[in-house]
Amino acid sequence: MSFIPVGQESYCYIVTNESGNKFFAKFCNKGNIIKSITEINKLLVALNQLDFIIAPIEVDNRTVFPLLDGMLYLFPYFKGDVIRSGNEKWNKELTAKMTDVMADIHKSTHLINAALPKEDFKNNFAKRFEIIQKLLKLNSITDLELSRILEGNENLITETIIQHINLGEKYRSMGVKFVLTHGDITGLNILQTKAGLKLTDWDGAMFSPAERDINFLLDNPNFSLDNYQKKAERDVIYNELCHYYGQQWSLESIIQNAEVLLQKENEFIDKKEYLDEIVEYLDHFKKETE
Repeated sequence: MSFIPVGQESYCYIVTNESGNKFFAKFCNKGNIIKSITEINKLLVALNQLDFIIAPIEVDNRTVFPLLDGMLYLFPYFKGDVIRSGNEKWNKELTAKMTDVMADIHKSTHLINAALPKEDFKNNFAKRFEIIQKLLKLNSITDLELSRILEGNENLITETIIQHINLGEKYRSMGVKFVLTHGDITGLNILQTKAGLKLTDWDGAMFSPAERDINFLLDNPNFSLDNYQKKAERDVIYNELCHYYGQQWSLESIIQNAEVLLQKENEFIDKKEYLDEIVEYLDHFKKETE
């Protein structure tokens, strides 16, 4: 058997056996990741009847197999290409297909018995941004460009975090309906194969408002919210809650990119790529306040 590493995670492989058959595999020996993958496997098995799911391979009703000092997870191998265009640029056909996919996910909530996390509308953005600011004071010379960007937008970031916290508290007190959500419906997680589109990367799946997923399609001019509501059998969609999840995505990107740039072991990464993304999301916040 040959194991060829693929993807960004060091525990993902394409496996080829002696007969030439290929599989996608995850091998992990970290307890917290093993638990997460095992629960995601339960989710994918429960959703296996949906044509966009790549379910794990089961042997004797098991999808987790001991190997050396860790666990092995096997999946069918699908050859295909991911969608590299931004969600807002998807054509009508792709947008309609992903609308169907999203509605099917949300309507499948009753099938799930996996121990997935549930939305609590809490975040640690304020604390993380405070730590970043302290680190920048210690590293202002080596991280001059990052310092300039974040210091120049400190009030904007702080005000957005406060607004985000307040929105979270509002919807937590409202007790909005939770459904199964994917949490990252973007082109890089959509595999185009001969067997049709496959939605991958379910690591962020959780029970939360449907708006968490809807947010990913709102900027696409081909997306019809009315069409989604009919397919998902939903009467009420909160536009403000969609905005909440857009804020969440942007704040996470800004703060996480800054954290990566401040890690000394990442000094050889393409800093411009991370800085450009921070500026892009900050510009988005600025447009909202105009």
